[in-house]
Amino acid sequence: MDERVFEVDERVFEVDERVSEVDERVSEVDERVFEVDERVSEVDESSPHSPLPITHYPFPIPQSPVPHPPICFSKIFSTLGL
Repeated sequence: MDERVFEVDERVFEVDERVSEVDERVSEVDERVFEVDERVSEVDESSPHSPLPITHYPFPIPQSPVPHPPICFSKIFSTLGL
């Protein structure tokens, strides 16, 4: 039984690491979106004719902070066969 608990703890740790990696990638995308928004603002200000407002981006804009679904321990346990 102790071995299974250790395995579950190990898997939970792995999931936490992957969530952290995704958080980092989302932060990077947020920074790039902010940079693009700044550039668009600069172009808008320097343009003699006001362009039409941007109503959509060619990619989804992540929400910040990104809500994460709660960790479902029962699914983790069933995946590990516990």
